[in-house]
Amino acid sequence: MPTFVYMTRCDGCGHCVDICPSDIMHIDPTYRRAYNIEPSMCWECYSCVKACPQNAIDVRGVLEGLAARMVAESGVSAALAASLNACLREGDEIFNAGALKHGDDVRYAAMNGRFHALIVDAAQNAAVSAALSLNDKIPFVAPSTIAFDESARDRQFAMLTYAHRQHHAIVNALVNGEGARVDALMKEHTHISKESLNLSLPTLHLIAGAA
Repeated sequence: MPTFVYMTRCDGCGHCVDICPSDIMHIDPTYRRAYNIEPSMCWECYSCVKACPQNAIDVRGVLEGLAARMVAESGVSAALAASLNACLREGDEIFNAGALKHGDDVRYAAMNGRFHALIVDAAQNAAVSAALSLNDKIPFVAPSTIAFDESARDRQFAMLTYAHRQHHAIVNALVNGEGARVDALMKEHTHISKESLNLSLPTLHLIAGAA
C-alpha cells in the first residue's frame, strides 16, 4: 500500500523527497506539505517513513484503521470481544504494578501482538491482510516489534501505559460500532511505536510483539 502523509504533522522539510527512489514524494508549492504524486508507482520501500523526523508518513496505521473500521461496522462477535478483553486484563496486570518487572516487556509484546492480530483477522479482508504482511517485513514497523531502551525505562513505561489505555478505547469503540472513531484511534495508536523508536540509544534492543 502506498504511503500516506498526515498533513497536520508534516512540516515540509523535504527529507522524504530527497530519499524517495521513485521520485514521487513532492512538496506542495502552496501548502508546503509533502504528498505522494503517483501512489501507483510507490515501491513500498518505506524509506520515507523511516526518514521523516516528524513521524508524518504512515502505512500501518491506515491499514489497521481500515481493518478496525470494518470490524466495528460489521459488528463484534462475542468470541472476539472475549479475546480482546483478555488482552486488556493481561495488560492491566502489567501496568497496575507501577513499573515493568523482569519479563514484563516481552509479556506486553506478546499480548499486543495478539491484540492487533485479532482485529486484523476479524476484518476478514484479504487485501488488508496481505498489505500488512508486506508492511510487517520493514524493520521497526510491525506490531510485533518495539525498540526498547533500557536507559529510558521510565519514559518507555509511560509510553506503553498510554498505548494500553488506547487499547481500552479501541475495544470500546469496536464494541459500540464506532467505525470512524476506531479508525482514528488505530492510526494514533501506531504513533507510539515511532515515539519509542525515537528514544533509541546505544543500549536499545528489540522486543517482539509490542505496539
